[in-house]
Amino acid sequence: MKRSQVLCVATVLLAFVVTAYSQQLPAPPTTAPAEGRPATQPQAKFFEAGLQAASVVLIIDHSGSMLDNFSFVTSEATSAVKALSPTQYFAVVMVSDRVTTIGPETLQRATPDAKAAFFDAIRNERAEGQNDDLLAPFQKAFELAFRMKPATIVFLTDGRFGGALPTVIKGLNEGKRVRIDTIALASEDPEYRDRLAEIAKDNGGEFRFVPEHDLGKPAETKPDVVIIRDPNARRGAPAKP
Repeated sequence: MKRSQVLCVATVLLAFVVTAYSQQLPAPPTTAPAEGRPATQPQAKFFEAGLQAASVVLIIDHSGSMLDNFSFVTSEATSAVKALSPTQYFAVVMVSDRVTTIGPETLQRATPDAKAAFFDAIRNERAEGQNDDLLAPFQKAFELAFRMKPATIVFLTDGRFGGALPTVIKGLNEGKRVRIDTIALASEDPEYRDRLAEIAKDNGGEFRFVPEHDLGKPAETKPDVVIIRDPNARRGAPAKP
């Protein structure tokens, strides 16, 4: 057999061996885990609102009308912060008739120490005060959130707020730099739900309505959760705090 024929046969055999071996290897993953997040760690969500942006601020209404459902809210917030990766930044703003924060009035990295401090602090929060039809406390909460320069804001409330709030937010979010998701919790008031949907649509986010009978249920058993998406919505772009 000529040398050229020997080389040809050897090449064919080598190709066959390589192909057979490669078929025994596991297929590579189609998606890689988020940077800094173990592959087994769940994606962070707050009432099914995704928190995958580089920096997130939660604005949570804790007025007295939230009393019956506030334990569900704190549980969801705790789970959401727990699932954040250490490469993300977060802050939580609480709004009733006044505005406070759980932790510093700035974004903080989601380190184990920051999370532990948050878990301890949120246990002391209570549903109290009154803010129905008021603009000032909600405006102050959003002004504080925007000063932190997050990529995403998630706003949860169960009651009515000043009708000018969507316009105020538009002024704060020129160019729609910040994505805003809104959550209507356990209220059948169509006017305030429409305003929350308007805020989400105007700011590239999603609106969710969570009925009271769905509170505390696993996500896969919440058929009544209503999600309204802006067709032009975008995920919050990474933002450097």
